[in-house]
Parts: sequence; structure tokens; C-alpha cells
Amino acid sequence: MSESKLRKRITQLDVFPKIERDYVDQSAGGGFVTMIVTFILSFLIFSEVLEYLNAQYDYSVVIDYTKNNNVYMNIDLTVAMECDNLRADMYDSTGTTTYAKAALSFTPTHFSVRNAVNFNNNGKAEIEGENFDMDDLMDNAEKEDDSWSSYEDEKSSCRITGQIDVHKLAGNFHITALGHGYGGKHTEHNQLNFTHRFYTFSFGDYYPGLINPLDDSVEITEKHFSYYQYFLSIVPTIYKQESSGRILYTNQYSVTDMSADVSKSHDLPGIFIKFDFEPLLVKIVQIKKSFFHFLVRLCGIVGGIYVSFGNIYRILFTIYNLIMRKNQKDSSSESEHEPLVAQSPVEH
Repeated sequence: MSESKLRKRITQLDVFPKIERDYVDQSAGGGFVTMIVTFILSFLIFSEVLEYLNAQYDYSVVIDYTKNNNVYMNIDLTVAMECDNLRADMYDSTGTTTYAKAALSFTPTHFSVRNAVNFNNNGKAEIEGENFDMDDLMDNAEKEDDSWSSYEDEKSSCRITGQIDVHKLAGNFHITALGHGYGGKHTEHNQLNFTHRFYTFSFGDYYPGLINPLDDSVEITEKHFSYYQYFLSIVPTIYKQESSGRILYTNQYSVTDMSADVSKSHDLPGIFIKFDFEPLLVKIVQIKKSFFHFLVRLCGIVGGIYVSFGNIYRILFTIYNLIMRKNQKDSSSESEHEPLVAQSPVEH
């Protein structure tokens, strides 16, 4: 087969016919539609590029299938009382009681509310939780945490830091004064002050960068017999990156609270944190679209807008021509039926 015949057969397969420019009728209306199409395409292409560059997150809730029966409770808070007058205890729904002070570090320090906000006005966790960066989260998980170093500066407050191994059951962690509800020396009433600030409070392996509702929150009181109660609902959480395959196991929690003056009741003053684990698991998967998927969507947008507006323009142009032809036909019909003006006879 000669080259000319092969080329002729290939030419017959051409589904993109070319129209000579001399046969193309350009109009102001077509130019206006072209401007609109160009603006819409530019906006949609820009939006599609942004969506491709930004990671997407897929959230799902399933039954908790993890096998770990114990988790760490990470504690870092300051109480406006001397360490010698405080004790910390933990018990769970099995009846197991732990003298938590032996597992935690009680360090004398000064009390500071810098950068902290009242818990009831703290919207930071909600705002940052929706816009977290999983790459930063994964990178921070691989770093060593040194935020629990000792504070040597003297003062009348106590910073409580450390980790407690707790069962994955309902439990209660509380901080009280010696001699109030438990044994030990009696703490004078004028020394009671349960003003406190949470630096961080979380469950599971501690990863800097995770946002928890109690982080950087503070409660201030001027009363000696103040009672603070926090109710935590803990949900196991898995963060996963599909691109790298990295998985991060941790826990999230929601919290409600209450406080009261118990000077005239039989309740104990102190800080009480009740928690329970939900039987559900939240999976947060970072999804990155492939470049091929991005090209397919881009071609679909460009082709769809171009064809759709082309068809709309042709329909409107056809309707416009039909209206114009009808008007011309009506005007010509009226001119044909106009009566002739009679001429007056010439007088001799």
C-alpha cells in the first residue's frame, strides 16, 4: 500500500472536521458568550487546581476493633495549692483504685494563666480541629516531647505531670486535698484553692500537635470549697495517610463540665474527671487525588462547559432568527394589503 493511500484512509478517520475561516460567521453575540465561557472556565479550573493541591479527608465511624485494653492518660496541669497538700487518685469501673500521686510528678511552681482561656469560652479546639494538617500531625508524632521538664522556681502552686496506665473502661481521676475525703494530715481550709490550668490532657500515646478540648483551659476561683467536675466521652481515633501508608492511633474526646461551691454540703472540694470509652472508632483517612484523575476532571469541565454553552448559543440564535423572520413576514404581508390612494380627476 502506497503512502498516499494510507494517508487517505487515515484522513477518512478524522472526526475533527476543519471549517475554512471564510465560512465562519462571527458576531458580537458570539463574542459576548465567549467572554462568559472564558470567565467560567477560568474560575472552575482554578477551583479544580486548588482541590487537587489540597488534601481531602474521609471520615467514617465503625465498631472499635482495636485490641489494646490499656491506654495512657497524659496529664499536665497546675493547681494553685502547695504540692504537700494535694493527692491524686484513680479508680475504674472494676473497683481498681490507684494512688496516682506515686505515678505522677508533683513539682512546685508559680501559677500562670498566660495564653489560657476559660474552658466554657474555649472555641480553639473546635476551630483548629476542623482545619488540622495531617502531615504536621504525623511529623509531630515522631518527635520526642520535652514539655514535661521540671520547674525549679519555687512557688505556692503545684504542676502535676506524667502518664497513668488506665484500663479501657469507665473511670474517675480526681485531685483532692489531704485530709478531705482521704487519710493524711488535715489541710487547713484557708489553704484550699482549686484554681487550676490544663496545659494538656489526653488519652493514648502522647503526640505534640493533637488538639484536645481541655488544652490551655483555666478555671479560677476565690472560694476555698470549690468543686469541679468534668465528664469526658472518649472515642478511639485512627489517622491514616493513603499516600505514605502511615497510621496514627490516638483518642479524641468531648467534654462537659460543672462547678459548685460545696462549703454547705457534704461533697468534697477538688477536681474530678470522669471518663468513659465509646465502643466506636473514628477513621480519618487523608485522600490525595491522582494526577490522572485530576486531568480527567479537568477535561470533563472544559469539554462540558464548551459543548453546553455552544448548544445553548445555537438554540438562542435559532429562536432569535425565527422571531426575526416572523416579524419580517408580518411586515411584508401588511405592505401587500395596503389600499391604493385614488387620484382625483383632472378638471378641464
